[in-house]
Amino acid sequence: MYFIVRQFVCSCFMIYAPMYRSCFVSLQYPITEFQPIYYVAESFADAKDKLSQWAATIQRPFTVRYNSYTQSIEVLQRRSHILALARDIRGEVNVLVDALIKMK
Repeated sequence: MYFIVRQFVCSCFMIYAPMYRSCFVSLQYPITEFQPIYYVAESFADAKDKLSQWAATIQRPFTVRYNSYTQSIEVLQRRSHILALARDIRGEVNVLVDALIKMK
C-alpha cells in the first residue's frame, strides 16, 4: 500500500501533457492503475471548451442540455421534449421583451 500511495504522490511517476481534443479517448490503462498521463489546459474555460468540442463529435441519436433552474441534464430525444424546450424559450423571450419595453 505504501508503494502505491508513494507512486501516486511522487511527481516523478506522472507525465503532464497539453490537453487536446483526441486525448480524451486515446490513452487506455487498466482501471487498477493510476492514470499515467495528466492532461493540462491553459485554464478551466479552455478545458471546458475542448471537452465540449470533443463531446460534440460523439454520434448519438439525441441531444442533451443543462437546465439551470433544476440544475439537471435533460435528454432531448422526442418531439415532445423539444416542443417543451421551445415553449420555455418562448416564455423567457417574452419576459425579456417585456422588460425591454418597460425600460423605454
